[in-house]
Amino acid sequence: LTWPRQVLALVDLPDAVGIQHPDILRLFPADAVARAKEIKEGLGGHGSGAYSHSKGCRAFRRDIAAFLQDRDGGLPAEPEDIFMTNGASAG
Repeated sequence: LTWPRQVLALVDLPDAVGIQHPDILRLFPADAVARAKEIKEGLGGHGSGAYSHSKGCRAFRRDIAAFLQDRDGGLPAEPEDIFMTNGASAG
């Protein structure tokens, strides 16, 4: 549980005290910092609690599509066909 919490903390912190802090790599593991940067870039400058497209953040849908395509032996998966929800009942 530590790594996801580290990543989420870095995503939610202001950049100056988070991913852009001069000592960030002494405070957090490099892979957590790298993933937080990817997530922040994918959010396009919006916070993690901000509303996104009704299908979900495009960067996350791209990651999901890539995972599905790899998992399913190369069968195409398109981000535009993916709708992220809070669960099966919410969608």
